[in-house]
Amino acid sequence: MPSGKFGSSMTSGMSPAVSLALPSSTVHWIYNAAPSPGRLQINVVGIGSSAVNNIYTLNHVGTPYTFDSKKTYQFITHTVNLYAVHGSFSVSPPWPTNQSDELKYYSGMSASNVAPTLNATQSFFHYSTPTSTITSTSHVVYKANGTFSSQGVANEGITDFVVNEIDFKIQGFSYYRLTASENQPIVSNSLGWYYNKNSDQYHWYDRVTGSASNATQLNTGYFPVGGPNGSKTSNIGFRLNNALVKFVPYSYFNFSFSYQNQSGFPLKIYTSYSPPSQSPADLTNLVSNSYTPPTGSILLATLTQSVSPSGETSLTSSISQQFYGVRGNQYLIFVGGFAGASASGTTYSSIYLSNITVDGGYYSGNNRQYIMSTGLTYSSPIIGLTGATYTALIGTGNTVNATASLINPGINQIYSKIGNGKFKAGIWENGVWNSGWRVDEGMYEFYNVNQFFGYNRNKRWRVQITGPTSSVSNFNIGDNVSIGNIIAIDINEDRKVLKSYYTIINKTDNSIIVEFDNNFPIRRVKKDSDHHRIYVTKNVWLSGGFLNGYFKGIWNYGLFKGYPLITEMYDTNWIDGVFDGGHFSSSEYTIPNFVDTIFQAGSVGLTFSQPHGLTVGDLITIDKTDKTINPQYDGEHYVTEVVNNYQIKTDIDWGSDSVLEGGSVTIEMSRGVLQKVKFKSNNISKITSNNSLESDAVFVYNSWMDVLFDNSYASNIGKPQALLNSLSRKTYSENNLYGLSLIHI
Repeated sequence: MPSGKFGSSMTSGMSPAVSLALPSSTVHWIYNAAPSPGRLQINVVGIGSSAVNNIYTLNHVGTPYTFDSKKTYQFITHTVNLYAVHGSFSVSPPWPTNQSDELKYYSGMSASNVAPTLNATQSFFHYSTPTSTITSTSHVVYKANGTFSSQGVANEGITDFVVNEIDFKIQGFSYYRLTASENQPIVSNSLGWYYNKNSDQYHWYDRVTGSASNATQLNTGYFPVGGPNGSKTSNIGFRLNNALVKFVPYSYFNFSFSYQNQSGFPLKIYTSYSPPSQSPADLTNLVSNSYTPPTGSILLATLTQSVSPSGETSLTSSISQQFYGVRGNQYLIFVGGFAGASASGTTYSSIYLSNITVDGGYYSGNNRQYIMSTGLTYSSPIIGLTGATYTALIGTGNTVNATASLINPGINQIYSKIGNGKFKAGIWENGVWNSGWRVDEGMYEFYNVNQFFGYNRNKRWRVQITGPTSSVSNFNIGDNVSIGNIIAIDINEDRKVLKSYYTIINKTDNSIIVEFDNNFPIRRVKKDSDHHRIYVTKNVWLSGGFLNGYFKGIWNYGLFKGYPLITEMYDTNWIDGVFDGGHFSSSEYTIPNFVDTIFQAGSVGLTFSQPHGLTVGDLITIDKTDKTINPQYDGEHYVTEVVNNYQIKTDIDWGSDSVLEGGSVTIEMSRGVLQKVKFKSNNISKITSNNSLESDAVFVYNSWMDVLFDNSYASNIGKPQALLNSLSRKTYSENNLYGLSLIHI
């Protein structure tokens, strides 16, 4: 995570060195190394009286870092001798301007009014979540005017900062705490939630130091900060409406944590389909107010005092709690205890949470292959095999309300199973594949449909498919094969998928000839997608149900049904079938870099050190390394001839002679294709955008497909096919601007 110490340079946890970006008027922000600790401050001497109120910006710039929209980021600013009114500055995360979340440490927010010891440091806190994932070289931005660090002790200012990534959003956070005493419920610390990265611990602290009937005391507390991005503010109402919030995207989940409660004010735990309100509670009467959870929420537990008010804050005195079988696709909410009013100021709420874990996702090792022996054979029994077991706890219950052990009969363990088989060749005509690894390692690449004709009253067809000799050599006459990415065009000019297997009746060095029967009249057979190769295999999946596992190959027909992380299909030629849950993904087709250009009958040829895998008619994009010579070679061009596996000819006119004129070649092509599919999205969410703006809550799909859209074309699906232009009197089709065309998978 980003961190920095100010000086002539900054160091960061992300990179060996980063830079400090100061404005052009650097005289206003100055760095003083002595006395220790070194700090950044405003140079009052260099500012005229008329410019005191100007805003001066300090930006920390370093190695690019990705800020995840599903995470919360804690910004910690360490200062020296900043207390009372001297803590007047703002901090902003590196979100785009339309996601601005600047927290200003003034306007009702004060640091401690207790003077710290000389050269003592204080910690200011800010928590924010980007609305979308961004990558930024800017880590944090500080702003202050000419009054910042200009009064009192001469060595006051900002010493360093830290940014931590956490899993919970925080409503009602503590914005100021004394360094080295952040985890203590003391009057010098502001109220609210605080996160300690070193111990992975959340601390809730609440106290009132005056009478509830005294209006003055309502404005003197160091109240928690809450509210949405861009409008976070310190407000007494966030003492009551506080929360640690996390959306859990699992159907059912287990969670556990350790806690200490040093007071009689309870910690409450809820689940809810909607997040808590981001507005502060109305606390005109501190005594009578109680927390109002989101509408429809369920109270899971109320945890009262567990240790004495002077109890330990170490993890050794914590109590562990577990919850099993909690309904998911909801928010998990922890609410800190509200201390009410206390004239003496000795009553406070202090709660510590640590080791919070949420389980309900799939094991990361699903659908992977594992070596079961370090030897060359598997004939000997494997002794001392470790790490090959996985267990999960299922059932419903929790340790808070349990009166007996949860393990049997309440909660049970289930165990993983390991298979070690392969389906290498043959025809899978029908049946259910319930789990396992089915990766076709005998799937070979072909280029195009060269010839076709029908006989026997066009009921039997022969098709010649061309490809490299390296692919053709893997097949023999008489083999039964499956072929992906070819299509028949019938007499109505409609596409007709070919989802049977074929018999090879002949072959040449660069082609195979197959036959198939067809009862409906067709006009021709052609390659279906120009953005994909044709694949041929002897491992035929003809039909059936694939319920769990990993599939790679040619899918003729069948039911693919499961869940995104345990039912996966990768780099597959899908011909026809039903996709009813799971994950379909495809990799981009890669071409090796070319090492030189060569003159070929007035055109540019390219030479490669590795087989290029290209064929005549491929549209490639060239990006030369050296732009000073023949820059016109860059861009899109066609392959006009394949000389051999290491050399091609293009449609580019020859330019100037050169030596080792290399570069990269890319092609808009991928290894997986969908020809015809009945797709069921399986959105299982019970939440709409009326209830939540959290996309993970509204859209919970069990069916996922990774696709690329073509923004150079438009679709007219669902629109009238023949609208009349009143001027030209010609018909046209209206575009469906909400329906982009798929370029490829």
